Parts: sequence; C-alpha cells; structure tokens
Amino acid sequence: MMEEQDVKDQVIRHVQFLMNERHWTVYRLAKEAGVPISTVGNLFQRGSCPSLPLLHKLLEALGITLSGFFSDIEEENRLQKNR
Repeated sequence: MMEEQDVKDQVIRHVQFLMNERHWTVYRLAKEAGVPISTVGNLFQRGSCPSLPLLHKLLEALGITLSGFFSDIEEENRLQKNR
C-alpha cells in the first residue's frame, strides 16, 4: 500500500513531467489554469498536494483528464514494479 507522502510526490512529479513535456513554466501553468502563480509555486516549493479542484484546473490547462493523469501514474508504478 502506498504512503500518503508517496502519492503527493507522484502527483507533483507527474505535473512537473507534463509541464516539462510542454516546456511550460510555473507562470505559464498558473496563467493557463487561471490560478495564482503563488498557488502553483507552493506545490513545487513546499511539496504540498493540490486539492482535487486545483488539480482538475491544472490538468485541464495541460490538456489531460483526471482519469488519464492517474492512469499514467498507475502505469508508471506498474512498470517500475516489474523492473
């Protein structure tokens, strides 16, 4: 079973991965999602887990659904487990 901190870390890492894929900055993600830059910055600086509504806004801006996001994380976990 996964620890709460592991889940937080995976969520933050995967958002960062999606940002890097698109060559987006924290500013760009915040602007596209319509949320304060400080809110997005705090996710990465403090490692705080986003609320579900915030995560939904961020993912919508990145062009991915919540289900797709968590499916990607699940697939990554499955691949790492099989290594």
